[in-house]
Amino acid sequence: MKKLLSISLVITSVLSFSSCSNQKKTSFQITETYRVTSSNGSASILSVDLPVSYGYQTIGAIKVENTHSYSFEEKNGYRTLHAILMGSGKEEVVIIEYEVTLQRGNCTWREENRGEYLAPEQFVDSDNQSIVELANTLKANDDKFNTAKNVFRYTVKNVKYDSSDKINQKTLKASEVLKNKKGVCQDYANLMTALLRSSGIPAKSISGLTLNRVRLKKSSNWSSPAVSHAWVEFCIDGEWYIADPTWGNRYFIYSDGYHLSYGSQIANLNSHNRETSNNEGFITVGEMVAPIKFKVQSEDAKARVIPRVDIIKQ
Repeated sequence: MKKLLSISLVITSVLSFSSCSNQKKTSFQITETYRVTSSNGSASILSVDLPVSYGYQTIGAIKVENTHSYSFEEKNGYRTLHAILMGSGKEEVVIIEYEVTLQRGNCTWREENRGEYLAPEQFVDSDNQSIVELANTLKANDDKFNTAKNVFRYTVKNVKYDSSDKINQKTLKASEVLKNKKGVCQDYANLMTALLRSSGIPAKSISGLTLNRVRLKKSSNWSSPAVSHAWVEFCIDGEWYIADPTWGNRYFIYSDGYHLSYGSQIANLNSHNRETSNNEGFITVGEMVAPIKFKVQSEDAKARVIPRVDIIKQ
């Protein structure tokens, strides 16, 4: 138990100052519920990814109920809640509540610009020869804003949305998307990000949720991966912008008040249940990667978890 209770955290601080023209706001109350059942005296760890305030979104105070203890790990544009649960042989109900306010309009914001947003990555191979050659043809001389617009328009026009079943298919590199000329939202985002980085414009592929994909009434429960989405954020002269190449030309530097960011992490619909965890003696007994992302690790191999997310538009 000592190893379990001493979770190591990496804390980062990102200052963000945002501005949206013609600004309007959309607010949602979100409640995540995790019903965990494990044997008496066994310990479990519930890890849940949660959004943070920056740019075009503000997250109200997060309330966590019915855990033995919990802490937060700050990551790249999101945070992970690590909660410890002690089994009683009965169902334990963990409740996580927070309010989300999303800005609508042509938004910009300022935050730390790290060099990693120009460097190649596993799926953003901005140093690939085909990517570099194409990026050179899309440059608008020294006008980085129009270069970004050219990259966005190219991606929108030349990539066809792939509506086939993507479950258990590998994530493509940007160069593979360029070659295939088709993909899903993550592929659009990775290609645009790679072309921007190759053009000398810092950019990152963003994973998140699009709340207008939920058929919202007063209250709605959502569990479908259909609300998971990916888009792009890029930086010019210290100002960050949002762009969604999957959804088309309207979404260049425009926030619609429904894109909820979970930062820079690859959206992957594959799940790997029952794997051995990093905590000795614990195994993964349940997890979901879309639309919410959580994992439960337990000393009890027969433990089970039932997740639920409710959203109320304010």
